[in-house]
Amino acid sequence: MYLFERKKKLFLFADILRYTQKTSVDYKALEAAIVSIQDVMAHINEDKRRTEGQVALFDIFNDIENCPVRHACYARRFTAVFCAQNWSEVSER
Repeated sequence: MYLFERKKKLFLFADILRYTQKTSVDYKALEAAIVSIQDVMAHINEDKRRTEGQVALFDIFNDIENCPVRHACYARRFTAVFCAQNWSEVSER
């Protein structure tokens, strides 16, 4: 919902800019507002991406039995998920 509202505001400013004469005193302010909104949206998207990656990483740590807490660190990055099997369980079969 929030992403939709931000894009809606950006399109609103772009429409206002399109109908504003370039000689108007408001034209540069509208351009600056659009650039600022785009910058804010980029920061929000990056923060959201990082947060989703950290949540996914901590979910993985929670799924691993006896995973030492020291391995959970905010600086780690989530890259991919893969399934692994304990070799001791495979050799017992």
